[in-house]
Amino acid sequence: MIARPSGTPVGKRNIYAVGLPHSAVSVQLLLPAGAVRVVRRVLAFCVAALIVLAVLFHTQVVTGARAALFILQVFPQVPVKPLDWITRAPAHRRVSFATPQGTVIADFFLPRPLIGEPARLSEPAIVIAQGVRLPVGARSGFVALSDTLARLGYVVLFPQLQTLATGHAGLEDPETYVRSFTYLERVPQVNPRRISYLGISVGSSVALVGASDGRINRQVHALIFFAGYYNIDDYLVSVATGRDPYHGKAVRWSPDPSAASQIKAILRANGSAGLLPVFQSHTVDAAERVLRASDPRDLLRMQRYNPASHMASYRAATFILEDRGDTFVPYVESEKLAAALPRSQRRALLITNVFHHVLPGQGGLLRLAQGSVSLFGFLYQVLAYL
Repeated sequence: MIARPSGTPVGKRNIYAVGLPHSAVSVQLLLPAGAVRVVRRVLAFCVAALIVLAVLFHTQVVTGARAALFILQVFPQVPVKPLDWITRAPAHRRVSFATPQGTVIADFFLPRPLIGEPARLSEPAIVIAQGVRLPVGARSGFVALSDTLARLGYVVLFPQLQTLATGHAGLEDPETYVRSFTYLERVPQVNPRRISYLGISVGSSVALVGASDGRINRQVHALIFFAGYYNIDDYLVSVATGRDPYHGKAVRWSPDPSAASQIKAILRANGSAGLLPVFQSHTVDAAERVLRASDPRDLLRMQRYNPASHMASYRAATFILEDRGDTFVPYVESEKLAAALPRSQRRALLITNVFHHVLPGQGGLLRLAQGSVSLFGFLYQVLAYL
């Protein structure tokens, strides 16, 4: 409210009082008449400049907003979830398809714009690769992640072999992710040149193997590699000994006891129980000797899930994310992958401290705030590319 105080003479030196009501109190700011006009012009200029910038840098503004909305949506410390307010819930259905390893069941999500429906061949797509049997109750978290990505504009497929979905131990087969890719290629709304993988934990590693398959390797747009292993032999040694061999050194880490239990169950289910003696080793040298002396057939079966054995045919742009304190996969496995990739494929590497393995939001708001800037930058690069 702008009012001329009573008793103030009119003239070039007039003073106006600008009242800014706040509850029952008004703060009086005294500005010369000319200054008020200047302030209005400056504000009008700023608004116009913001509009021009929004037009010129529309893509950057939208990408930054999507990265921020994703962080707000997935981190539990943040009580406000604006993405739910400004988007429609995606269409969600369960689908299935056959592979040589058995039936795959999948959650399929299709974005629903505020106005109209997705156009033909218009939408980027993501396959979420989880890689192992899910703990009881964990599926809801992946459904929520799929919903978030669909609200951001991605067609999403979250597949699992039916045997894993019903509780059997083992690793997801790379063929699951090859067939998931070709399934999305046939979805009318999907742009077949923009189909990517989001790998989570072991799923990152198996998805990389799938993406290297000659049937699709030149069509895969990108892989987000989140907390996976690069070399399965090194990974077995590291879980057994608490040391991951890298550049001739043994990098210490503290594996969670459940990591060894899960890997032992996977080896048994995969027919590679002959590799179990590696877990009786206490040094890297001893563990590596056990592996070298193992039945070659056991080692060969596990190479099917080893990214290090498939890099020659891997072509996708790669974004690598890992938590430095990960107790299920040592962070140096991500550094190994980054070092093995050609520069043209290595798009981003972030070793952060805001996750517990792959669970977001460990620690309080202060810890999240400390890591949010670098995480925002990483997500901005990912979303700008996808």
